[in-house]
Amino acid sequence: MMNSNDSLINKMSVENINILLADVQRYPITTQSCIDDIKNNISWMDLKYDTICILNDVFRMGYNPTNVASLFTNK
Repeated sequence: MMNSNDSLINKMSVENINILLADVQRYPITTQSCIDDIKNNISWMDLKYDTICILNDVFRMGYNPTNVASLFTNK
């Protein structure tokens, strides 16, 4: 069972979380799905393909899936 303290959302900066929350206003269903996926995983490698694409788009990181790793710190 996953400890909620280990979820990826806790490894994101407050600034990046706020950027995602602001994007919920523009794209409520897709961005909320992305946030939910981040909350339910402890490794970026377990994120859904759609989540990776959304993160790359929102943070303008290009199209390389490994770029999203930089959004999460190892606390």
